Amino acid sequence: MPEQFTGFRHYDATKNAKALVYLHDEGIFYLREEFADDDSYTEFDAPVFFLPDKLRVGQTVSADRYFTCIYRNGNTARGKFKIKQTVRAVEDVPVIAGTFKECLRIENETYWEFGDGQKTRSTGTYYLAPNVGIVKTSMRIVTVDEEGKETANRFIETELKSKKLSAK
Repeated sequence: MPEQFTGFRHYDATKNAKALVYLHDEGIFYLREEFADDDSYTEFDAPVFFLPDKLRVGQTVSADRYFTCIYRNGNTARGKFKIKQTVRAVEDVPVIAGTFKECLRIENETYWEFGDGQKTRSTGTYYLAPNVGIVKTSMRIVTVDEEGKETANRFIETELKSKKLSAK
């Protein structure tokens, strides 16, 4: 990694965490997803370009990746991941801490296909405040069975927290 990078975990609207790396003058890259329910995680075959350094309304970032899911018991499984994010507008966003001015509203869609046949898709919105980061998100998550029927459906809205990754 270049010298000008910062790693951090981003806890989204679920209890899961995205392990992200910010590369100076490039943007944020998504390295892995850490699942809170069972301490498993997915590691992408190559980093996913998550958010460019300079965003503008109308800009879209998308990626298709393969990943390996590593389970607590040491088993692994391969899967596919897709993401599409579009900057839709500039808005003021009120949260408990106050109102953040001129935030970018970023709408996203993700699709996970796990090796065991489970599929999950989500649609959501991030609000990115200048010089602060993501201050609020909402997300709709749908788990789909092998026949295409929805087996779980959640809508989550929260203000977000981040913390630095510890050096290991």
